[in-house]
Amino acid sequence: MSLVGQALPQDAAIPREGRIGVGLRGEFPSAAAEFRRRLVHISARDQSADPRDDLMQIWELCEWARDEGIDVEPLLHAVADISGEVDHFGMGATRRLILRGLERH
Repeated sequence: MSLVGQALPQDAAIPREGRIGVGLRGEFPSAAAEFRRRLVHISARDQSADPRDDLMQIWELCEWARDEGIDVEPLLHAVADISGEVDHFGMGATRRLILRGLERH
């Protein structure tokens, strides 16, 4: 049964303000799983029209993950390993952008 286009059930939990993640029927992924999911999404896009936006998103995501107590380094390396190696816009390949999440700002 597809849930596409259907409203959430009445008992679906609504995320706390500021929480990253969307779940159905009150089930939320762990913070580490959500962090990885968002990194994979950035990787799959293989750079937006302005890779600086991707880099800012990576840094913000890593800051959030660190605040949640997640060790970001192994997850960044795992996602970088499956990321593109083509430099589309002169800012480095997606793999390199993902690894820049190791930087602290």
